[in-house]
Amino acid sequence: MAKSSKNTKKPYYARSIVVPGPGTTVEGQVRYSDRNQSTSLTIESQQLQILQFCEKLQWVLISWSIEEDISGGPETIDERPKWREHISKIGRTVDCSVSIDLSRWSRDPVAPWQALRQIRDQGGYWCTADGQYNLSTMETDVSAKIRFAIDNITNNDLLHKISKRVIQGNATRSRKGLHNGRICFGYTRPPLPPPPPGYNRMTYSSSLRLPIIPDETFNPSVNMTNFQALQHMGVMRSEGKSYGQIVQWLNENGFVNTTPDTRSSTARTSHTDQSENKYARPFIPEGVRKTLLSRLPREFVRDDGVPSGYGTVYDTLANKELEGQHVAAWSVEICRLMDAVNEASHEQHYAKGRATYVERQRSGYYDNSGLPYSGLLTCAQCGAHINGHASDLYIDMAGRWKQECPSGGNVTLRGLILDVDIGTVLMLAVQSDIRQRIEERIEELMGKTQQIDDEDLSLAARRTQLDAERKRLLSLYVKGDISEDEKDLMFAPIKRELQLIRPKPAPLPPIEARNIMQATDLWMSIAGYWYSMTNKQRGEFLGQCFEARGIMVDLPSKRIVRVRPQLAFYSIFALTLQPSENLTGWFDIPY
Repeated sequence: MAKSSKNTKKPYYARSIVVPGPGTTVEGQVRYSDRNQSTSLTIESQQLQILQFCEKLQWVLISWSIEEDISGGPETIDERPKWREHISKIGRTVDCSVSIDLSRWSRDPVAPWQALRQIRDQGGYWCTADGQYNLSTMETDVSAKIRFAIDNITNNDLLHKISKRVIQGNATRSRKGLHNGRICFGYTRPPLPPPPPGYNRMTYSSSLRLPIIPDETFNPSVNMTNFQALQHMGVMRSEGKSYGQIVQWLNENGFVNTTPDTRSSTARTSHTDQSENKYARPFIPEGVRKTLLSRLPREFVRDDGVPSGYGTVYDTLANKELEGQHVAAWSVEICRLMDAVNEASHEQHYAKGRATYVERQRSGYYDNSGLPYSGLLTCAQCGAHINGHASDLYIDMAGRWKQECPSGGNVTLRGLILDVDIGTVLMLAVQSDIRQRIEERIEELMGKTQQIDDEDLSLAARRTQLDAERKRLLSLYVKGDISEDEKDLMFAPIKRELQLIRPKPAPLPPIEARNIMQATDLWMSIAGYWYSMTNKQRGEFLGQCFEARGIMVDLPSKRIVRVRPQLAFYSIFALTLQPSENLTGWFDIPY
């Protein structure tokens, strides 16, 4: 008898994935690289190569997944949320994922396998633009899997070696007194020595790191160099000058800041790059603040307390300051005065901010600066939320949600208009004598349950007597004065009578009278001074009165057309307004 193939399943090694054909939708996976000097690893070059690869296969590139964070640390799926989001799309919203090579996919030994398994389970496809790997080959070719595993281990090992080598190299240079990183204004890198005779121009590169030197660029307007201007900046700050005053002096005399201000690829220059003037730009207060807080121009003080005359460098591994080989711009006395000015400025700024906060709190500024209708408004045409946008302004979110709305979306609404409509509703309840009507309604609903006639009182007294008698007999039985049979004989008539006169459970009132009366009193008290309340008080009252998104606004006319109250205020609206025909729990506002 032939074996049934109903429950058979191909083994893992026998399964294959077909390479997608023309028209396949693709999301390109691009990842930032620290080695941006390589043209094949910039974000732009990666996108170009992936685009050319897709055009060759007639695939449709519809989106990009760009990881702009600096690579080198996170490599797993959990540590890279952008990559995790990209993987979850493959096979669902797009058909295929393309990365330039395996190192940009992941350099972790385990994470690439997990990512490919998830893509395969989702019915997606993955490949590299260099043609080395794809999911179809990985499923059937054992040698491809071995090469894939070896490349993952190699990339991971290279990553660790690069990170350790950079850290150790920075620490080694710092212990020699050499500066790492960017150079602040007033200093420059020295010219490199000429190459040795007979050098090969194609292979020679100098790895010599020299101490930085003062920038002798002369400024004829003030007859001083950039290094002297840096010294003058320290003197001005020690005299109590603000960052803005120092900026004004620098810009008026034609000094320019040449320090790179971003961490983009164009700002990453090696120690052999002498073209830092391309970053020239006017000074701003933030740039001056960073320069004055830098430890590089500060004079280093040795362990014996004697100033060395040289600047300061920082050892990241030992977490301490070391003596540098460059000339200091600010003496120890200047640095001490600068620190005192910075501390006094910080205390003054904090005291001023605290005084402003106290003054605003006393004047009621914060009470009137809120948005009382925040979280309560919704559009009557499309149902989109109307959120707080600015002071006393609310905006329709239909435009941002790309939702069709007859009003057009992005319509702004002033809170003052809403205050008038809510005040109208408040006055409707006051004019209709709502309190008396609600008291009559409560008495009608709860009157019978609160009445206790004489018959009920007599039955209650009899139950009290029987309970006392039962307790007395139980006490005699515990003391041993009566036997158990005598106890049961005496308990029987008491038990039967208690069952006959057991009180009937009173029905629960349909509405809590206390909450309704409290809500009514609150409503009547608010109606008198609604227009004199602060925004904070209005927000608290509206939050108690209406449910979330319980105020429906007609944006073309900018009027409140429906409201949905909280349960305690439901009776007030039921007696003053008409229930909405199509929406349960809503009431129409008459105009």
